[in-house]
Amino acid sequence: MRFHSGRAPAVLRPIQIGTDGVCPRCDWNGCRCRISEQARRGEDPANVRTIQEPFRGVRQCQATCLDRDREAQWECVLNARLGQSIVAPLLSVVIPAYNVEEFILPAVTSALSQSFRDLEVIVVDDGSTDKTPDLVMSLRDIRLKLVRQENLGLAGARNTGMRVSRGKYVGFLDGDDLWLPKKADIQIGIMEEDANIGITYSNSAYIDETGRFTGQLLISRLREPSLKDLLKRSHILPSSAIVRKECFSQAGMFDERLRACEDYEMWVRILHRTSFRARLVSDVLTGYRVRTNSLTMDFDSFTSNAHKAMTMFSEHIPEFTEKLRNRALGEVYRIASRKALSEGKMPVARRLMRKSIQYCPSIVVRDLRALGTFSLVGVGCLLPERWQRIPYWIVRGLMRIFYRCYAGRISILR
Repeated sequence: MRFHSGRAPAVLRPIQIGTDGVCPRCDWNGCRCRISEQARRGEDPANVRTIQEPFRGVRQCQATCLDRDREAQWECVLNARLGQSIVAPLLSVVIPAYNVEEFILPAVTSALSQSFRDLEVIVVDDGSTDKTPDLVMSLRDIRLKLVRQENLGLAGARNTGMRVSRGKYVGFLDGDDLWLPKKADIQIGIMEEDANIGITYSNSAYIDETGRFTGQLLISRLREPSLKDLLKRSHILPSSAIVRKECFSQAGMFDERLRACEDYEMWVRILHRTSFRARLVSDVLTGYRVRTNSLTMDFDSFTSNAHKAMTMFSEHIPEFTEKLRNRALGEVYRIASRKALSEGKMPVARRLMRKSIQYCPSIVVRDLRALGTFSLVGVGCLLPERWQRIPYWIVRGLMRIFYRCYAGRISILR
């Protein structure tokens, strides 16, 4: 059954739905989801919120009811009464959020403000203790849904979002990052034209904690990375990725045993287990926020989870040789060293760079970024502590000038 109408739909608060994939407050007589069965038996379904508008005091579903057991999808009566089309959207944007009250509204708004309108936005509150869920509920857009759960980490939050999503494609946006307005339009267009592309991702621009662009860009040079390319280093920033949902049907969901590098493991697994390809969109379409307390700044967690991911690769991917593993670990420690250097943690940066070279001595020859990090760490160690960050800031300023020149060759679609 499909409902269409020319009337403008009422603007409602986002819905909250349960983590098991069913609507937790639909007691419409014609619906057969599990929660409705509970209501008819006189039981009070958990997390039911009475909708005050547009029907005061009437509990009705604001979203499609999903009955995973029967594999049936029951249409939303309230949307039908409002004249709102309830055909499943083409794109589902999943936003995992944990204590990001300072950044969640810009993130959600950037997804809802896409020029591509055929989408839903699913915010998964991963056990936040701040005002993150309250701020999401303050927004008024019928395309927005909020799922609340105990803390499971990024992998668990993304999996929850995918389970309740309805789109043919799933886009991922971390709760502190941004999508630029034309991102979904461009990336979905590419995937609709080529059914063999399972993942599209874009270049990104760094933004600071206030939301300003820093002038630095996160650029990938590989138009279509191979499995070997991704094994060496993850080229795909999670917030830049839009993925065909069929990829997850074939390769599985994010591995919840990983508390970092779960995206790296997921992209590798998709290219290993499926015939789909990954494609870079050279435009800058994502804003990547640099935060001092970001999960990837926990260096021990970052490196230990990278080791776990590579152990999984060794067990299941014959191409992942010991030589390739050492090169990949060299990249992991190089990235961690650069992050430590950017925070002014010179002893940590020195320790991590030493580990990078131990795993892959040739990294400073084959990778200019590694050579740059190695040089900055070495120069910094020769300076008094209060001057150790000066070389980094000088190089960073020069890089900003370079990126301004380079940005003229690519498109930053704000």
